[in-house]
Amino acid sequence: MAVDEQCSGDRILYDPVGVDEWTMSDMLNAVTERYLMACTCPCFTSDNGNEDRVNWIMDRIKEY
Repeated sequence: MAVDEQCSGDRILYDPVGVDEWTMSDMLNAVTERYLMACTCPCFTSDNGNEDRVNWIMDRIKEY
């Protein structure tokens, strides 16, 4: 079994935008958090930041 782990693949489907309240401010904050939050894409990880990516991969292994 193979799972796409590239940022250009199906990663856009994970962590959908979550809105708590349907005010303009809250909707903008939700979109901002979703698209500007830390990415686990391999090209953005360093030795120190690799832990998030490894944890994400381990979660996918457990899920599949």
